[in-house]
Amino acid sequence: MKRQCIFVLSFFIICATSFSSLWGQDQGKLSQFTSTQKSIRMFELYKEGRQLEKQGLYEKAMIKYKAMIDPSLLNFDYDAGMGRGSIMNVYIKQGQFEQALQELQWFLERNPKKYEDGRLELLALIKSRDAYFPKPIYEYIDYLKGKYKNQLPPKVGAYSDIIATIIIRLYDYIGDADQGIQFVDGFLRFYAKRGPGNPYQPANPYFQIKQAFEQDKAEGFKGCFDAKPGDACMGRATKALIQSNYFSW
Repeated sequence: MKRQCIFVLSFFIICATSFSSLWGQDQGKLSQFTSTQKSIRMFELYKEGRQLEKQGLYEKAMIKYKAMIDPSLLNFDYDAGMGRGSIMNVYIKQGQFEQALQELQWFLERNPKKYEDGRLELLALIKSRDAYFPKPIYEYIDYLKGKYKNQLPPKVGAYSDIIATIIIRLYDYIGDADQGIQFVDGFLRFYAKRGPGNPYQPANPYFQIKQAFEQDKAEGFKGCFDAKPGDACMGRATKALIQSNYFSW
């Protein structure tokens, strides 16, 4: 029977028999593999969902992510976190911020302090969209830059790319390519100074984002305030984040 090692969602490496060869067999005889099977199936659904998401097939991706939170696949309550987080992110990409906020409640109920930034982000997006005015988003960006100042240029830390991803897509949402370019330039200057190599080249993920903002600016992209909920409105910078294997969005 084929063996495989897989990096499962709980961040432990598990070596297990092939999922496809186990799942269809008598569960009574394979009870010792039940939790492993569930973890592997969940991971497979996540990979399938991410592939669909990168193709812009959000509704099909949502089917995979919702399958991840089926009670039959959950060993523990917290196992639903990856699926629910993925569902929430699809809602954000589609501009359905109220639905995303509803999904976030699951996380807030378990750790309100940890997920407060996410709540504030969604509230800023809702307020800006409803007012047709970017000020709440700018205020939230300033909040992130202040709170995580040690993670952003001229310094770079362990969470820099995560915070950068949020700020990049918010600048993209409001159509502020100039601020987006200025922001990613800070990272490029940092990496140019630190070396080795030249970050100002297409292989560098931050340079790719800069080029995306520049193209948005050249094409006159004005942001997503006119988008209807459910429409996956985004500029080239957010699309570059989604397609990147470096950034997590």
